[in-house]
Amino acid sequence: MLRIFGRSRTIQISIAYVTLADRHLFIMTRNEQDYTFRLLVVDDEPNMINSLKRMFFADNYDIYAAFDGRQALEVLASVEIHAAIIDVNMPGMGGITLLEKISEHYPNVEAIMLTGRGGVEMAVKAMKLGASDFFEKPLTDGLRKKIHNIHDLRHLKIENARLRRQASRRFDYPDLLGNSVHFLRLKDTIAHIAMLDTPILILGETGTGKERVARAVHHMSPRATKPFVVVDCAGISKTVIESELYGHAKGAFTGAMQESCGLIRTADTGTLFIDEIGELPLDVQGKLLRTLQENEVRPMGCSESIAVNVRFIAATHRDLEAEVEAGRFRQDLFYRLNVISINVPPLRERKSDIPLLFGHFLEKHKNPHSAVTSISEDALHLLAAHDWPGNVRELENAARRLIALGGKERIAPDDISRHLLTAHKTADVVSSEDVPNAKPTGLTLADYERAAISNALHLCGGNRKKASTMLQIGEATLYRKIKQYGLGNEPWR
Repeated sequence: MLRIFGRSRTIQISIAYVTLADRHLFIMTRNEQDYTFRLLVVDDEPNMINSLKRMFFADNYDIYAAFDGRQALEVLASVEIHAAIIDVNMPGMGGITLLEKISEHYPNVEAIMLTGRGGVEMAVKAMKLGASDFFEKPLTDGLRKKIHNIHDLRHLKIENARLRRQASRRFDYPDLLGNSVHFLRLKDTIAHIAMLDTPILILGETGTGKERVARAVHHMSPRATKPFVVVDCAGISKTVIESELYGHAKGAFTGAMQESCGLIRTADTGTLFIDEIGELPLDVQGKLLRTLQENEVRPMGCSESIAVNVRFIAATHRDLEAEVEAGRFRQDLFYRLNVISINVPPLRERKSDIPLLFGHFLEKHKNPHSAVTSISEDALHLLAAHDWPGNVRELENAARRLIALGGKERIAPDDISRHLLTAHKTADVVSSEDVPNAKPTGLTLADYERAAISNALHLCGGNRKKASTMLQIGEATLYRKIKQYGLGNEPWR
């Protein structure tokens, strides 16, 4: 039910048109049970409230209205409001006074100020008092977009909180770290499917943690106390992969001096994790398909099959559908494995997890011979500015390198520049505005570039040709930068 607070009384609106103080307001009702985002509009002009109602009616918000600051406070005291659009110039309690009270008593309300008489001083004052934004009348689409952004951000926070609660209740594998929305959804998926016994296909770029996901599934499954066996198809020669998987009888081939049971039988009653299954030869793919279908294996050189009870989890960084199209992967095996698929997000899509992950790696790889124990906030922002093409594995290696080479207790931005940025193009460093929720670091791109050049020259003993090669920039560019940053007279040896 939409509540409209009038000049003399509060009324419940359940009809399309109402007359209030001899003026018509166009009002639409909303069902409180259907919509949870609550918007308060405060203006002494019914026509303006009417316009705001029409602007947001299609967005499924619960809309409340008040004609002055006092009535707005009554609304705020009676219902949880998420955003308020407030006219600055109103009789009685004006918009600025109302904004002060909202900032003091209802700090979670996003307040947007409206005025028919714009002015920089008024806008600055409103922003200092906590306003989210300031718009001039007449109404523009910018106001609607601003409210949409507030709504979307609130929805994201609610979803994040829900996933956190759900994950904390159901997910109990501490080695899989991450609290971003992407990763909480991944954890929720793992918790859902772990109890099933169907094959799983894990997809994701190199270094995203596909094996950790597989271990989490195993850990939360009924097979948790049974073996978890890893097969790295990329690390085993194609000539021996069948023997590694299926085992062999003594004398089955040259060099088979004794019987081998194979990795599939080793995983009996447990889980077999086949990493980089896209590297498996076609003939072995056919044999694996039969194992998945019949739950049995036939070791090389044997005439009898042996029953097995194994859960299969496979992983790949390849596009297996494209591999099927190219004839490099069996379509029937793909369908058999792809009963349930999990996509592990790359680190660049969950940068909010970087502080948690990096802190974990600092603790994991701490060294009594290194002074490094922590990292500054500015340095974390610099880490978050990188896209990490090697994903979590690259971040872990970066932590190990900084621990090994750092000479101070706290990792600073110049340590990142000195020990990490020379491995990447200087242009890969981006500003904090490219990082969600990043705070200004007080450091500029030039600061990072100067540090990277200085470090490269130091490592190359002042040899500018070698330094330009290390930085992957031209010699002429390096000479210009050395002059620009006043590095020409520094000792490099």
